[in-house]
Formats: sequence, C-alpha cells, structure tokens
Amino acid sequence: MGLSATLPNYLDVAEFINADHQGTFCFDASYRPTPLKCIFYGVKEMGNAQRGNNIMNDIIFENLLRILRMGKQIIIFVHQRAATYNTAIELIEILKTQQGHLHLFECPDKHRVAREVAKSRNDQVKELFAYGFSVHHAGMLRKDRNMVEAMFHNGDIKVLCSTSTLAWGVNLPAYAVLIKGTKVYDSSAGAYRDVGVFDVQQIFGRAGRPQFDTEGEALILTPFKQMDEYVKMMQNKQTIESHLDKGLDNCLNAEIASGTITTVSEGVQWLKKSYFYQRLVKNPHAYAVSMADL
Repeated sequence: MGLSATLPNYLDVAEFINADHQGTFCFDASYRPTPLKCIFYGVKEMGNAQRGNNIMNDIIFENLLRILRMGKQIIIFVHQRAATYNTAIELIEILKTQQGHLHLFECPDKHRVAREVAKSRNDQVKELFAYGFSVHHAGMLRKDRNMVEAMFHNGDIKVLCSTSTLAWGVNLPAYAVLIKGTKVYDSSAGAYRDVGVFDVQQIFGRAGRPQFDTEGEALILTPFKQMDEYVKMMQNKQTIESHLDKGLDNCLNAEIASGTITTVSEGVQWLKKSYFYQRLVKNPHAYAVSMADL
C-alpha cells in the first residue's frame, strides 16, 4: 500500500507500483475533520533582515489580536531555538506600546498557574508567562516542555513560539498556526535553504481542533518572490519529479555488479520499471531530454 497526503500526481506513482486505477484513491482536503483556511503573506523587504523582521512582527501582531479576540490560541513556528524567545520578546514589546490589548493575552487563572511556572528552571518561561506567551524547543528540559504543553492545552497561555519539533513530535493542535519566514539554515550544506513542502504541510496540519473548532487557520510569511511557489505547494499543484537521474550511473553499476542487469535490453527493462521512467516520458524537459530523443 502506498500512502501520501501531499502528492498531486499520484497516478504516476500508481503506474510505478502497478496499481490499477480502481485500486487508487485520492483523499483531498475535503476529508479534513476541520476545514483549513490558508493565508499567505509575501514580504518585499526581506533583503534587509532587520526591516523584514519588523514587518513580519507587525503582521503577526495584527493577526494575534484578531485571533485572540475570537478567544482562540496560536502557535508561531520559527526555525531556530533562539528565535522562539526573540520573537516572543519582540511581539511583547509591540504589545507594551498598546496597553489596551494586554487583557487579551492574560491567563484566565493567572495566580494559580503562576505558582506552577515559578517552579520552572527556565527563566524565559517565567518571564514570558506574565504576558501570555511561552516557548517550546528541543533545547528545553523535558519537564519544562511538558509544562508548556500542558499550559497551552489548558488555555493558560495564548501564544506559543516554537520550532518545528513541536509539529513533528507532539500532538498539540491550535486554532491557528503561523510560519514566520521560510529560510532555514542547513548545517550539512553550510547555507540557507527554503522550508520544504512537507515541513509546511506538517505544521499546517496542527491548525484546527476537531473537538473544539469548526475551522482552522494556517498563515505563512515568506519573501514576496516565493509566495506563488508556496501557494502552489499547498494547493498540491507542484508535481513530484524523480531524482534518479542524478545518480543513475551509480544505480546501474550496482545492478550490473549484482548481476541483475547483464545486457542492454535488461537495463532498458529495469529502467522502465522506475518512477524516473514514468516522469521522463511525460515531462522530458525536466530531465534535459527532448521529445525527439525519447
């Protein structure tokens, strides 16, 4: 059985694994327990890091007010541990300039919960709780993470700034989720890369609580030039291509060495059984092959 919730050209995979169309099913967004409203913001000033960050914080704060006025909670996802605290502090600084909104962020049972928070060894958790914020990332003690998760689940904190580990490893949904920026540092490559579609969809999957909400909201802030790309991703319009061509020579040599391929004809038949072949005949230009060469 082949399963995927994020594959627009699923029929190509069906052909690849020899599944007939009667045995192939597509479960789109209409099967989601709570409908998801996706909101995309394209930020033009991302070339200036500080300016872009300030604009994103202003956008986030306006959405915080809107969502908290509805009596809902939100998780803000960032891409570095330090950014969880920094983002929370930056938003709190904006909040301090608008005193009339402080009540939206306060814990309903502030004094009781404050006694529990005081037991934490994490100074950031203690500091942020007073404003209805908290942080969550893998660098925190498990005890503190459990406490933060419980507080958010109980509605004691309204805004949680977290890394993506919360989306992948913990079942903690919220009415709304927001991704702040789409550039993440890849230590293996020594450079920044774009957040992948699977990470975005995993985070978006945290939005909406079937037992509490009739819908969910997912927001993403990205450079303006990349906004269309992420819109297509989330609409499942970005075709999944093969990457076998980048290592085809090594794969063929391995099959030859193992005795699976002994003739050119066997090599051709082996290739025709690959997903690469399924996409090659339908979209040869993606693999630098002309129609005349097929």
